Parts: sequence; structure tokens; C-alpha cells
Amino acid sequence: MKSQKGKIERLRLAQRLRQRRIQSGMTLQQIADAAGVTKSTVQRYEQAAIENPRPVVVQGIAAVLGVSPAWLCGAGENNDLEVAFEDVVEKLRVRPELCDLVCAAADYSPSQLRCAVRVVRALSEN
Repeated sequence: MKSQKGKIERLRLAQRLRQRRIQSGMTLQQIADAAGVTKSTVQRYEQAAIENPRPVVVQGIAAVLGVSPAWLCGAGENNDLEVAFEDVVEKLRVRPELCDLVCAAADYSPSQLRCAVRVVRALSEN
């Protein structure tokens, strides 16, 4: 029974890791580099081939993917990104002018976006 439970947990971790990796547009190598592990380690986690996942590795991968280690291991149905997304959608729904702002910035380069964010933050401080 215990080995079956462990297998289910490993499969859940593998599924969520792959899901978030694809959603984030990251490669196995990019996650590995950012988490300080090898590409094959990330690949083995994603294939549920790690018998005993190491907490430090799970924490590192979760941080890179922007989710909690608990969510990555199967706890809860929502992750922080989904909750944040729902919050943004609600704000866009209530404040249509935010849609105009987002649409205007959609084609900005990364440096232009950083500049726009600084301007918006400066405006909110006044």
C-alpha cells in the first residue's frame, strides 16, 4: 500500500512539473540551470523516475516554476499563478481602462515593459 501511495505522489509531482514547465515555456535545461541541478535530474522528476524526491530539489524546481513545493507535490488544486491570474482577470473585468493599458503594452520589448512598469509604479506613489 505504501509503495502505491508513493507512486501516486511521484506521478502527481511529475504531471504538475511537466504542466508548469510547458505553461512557462521553459526547457528541461533552463529549469535545471536555474534550480542548480542537472537536466537529467529534472527529466527523471518529470518522468516520475525518482523513488524518493529530495525536498531541496523539489523546493528549487518549485521556485523556478513560481509555485509552492506543496502544490508541485500535489497539495491543493490551485497554484499561486492560477490565483493571481484570476485576480488579474477580475480587475480587468471591473476596470476596462486596464484592458486598454495592457493592449497598448502588448507589443513592447522587455526593456520597454520594464520602463512602463516603473512609470506606473511611480504614478501610484503620487
